Amino acid sequence: MNGNIKDKNRALIRLVYEKTRSDGPQSMAPLLDSDFVARIGDSVPWGGVYTGPEHYLSTCVRQYSLYLEPTSVVYETLNCQDDEVHALVHLKMHEGDATVPFLHTWTIRGEKLIHLNSVCLQPALLSGSLLSIRRRRPKRLKLYERLMTIKRRQNI
Repeated sequence: MNGNIKDKNRALIRLVYEKTRSDGPQSMAPLLDSDFVARIGDSVPWGGVYTGPEHYLSTCVRQYSLYLEPTSVVYETLNCQDDEVHALVHLKMHEGDATVPFLHTWTIRGEKLIHLNSVCLQPALLSGSLLSIRRRRPKRLKLYERLMTIKRRQNI
């Protein structure tokens, strides 16, 4: 494959991460092909197949945003092979300074992204994060849940 095309593909993926970092994941919508498919490894809670840019940007991004800060994405390496670019990326967790590494494989057609394969390299880092999210619930919600538990006990 022509070195010039590889450089263009790497530049496109750099743009994806830079746009995500500065303006959020929704800003990459114009770069996604209408046939875009994202395959997210089952080792993460939001794992599955997301067909179409809308499905990916709404459902998948919303789910992983519960665990990770999307605008914290940092790519470490970009390797290009034919129409695929492999990227080692890190996303910051909401609490603390821990980052979670992912291997992203992007497939490019023309100047559009048609496929993402994402694999979490350390899924154990995500296992405790929902518990901390639950602890950060608003006081009003905690009070409501406590009152409902008391009410259930009274009805028994």
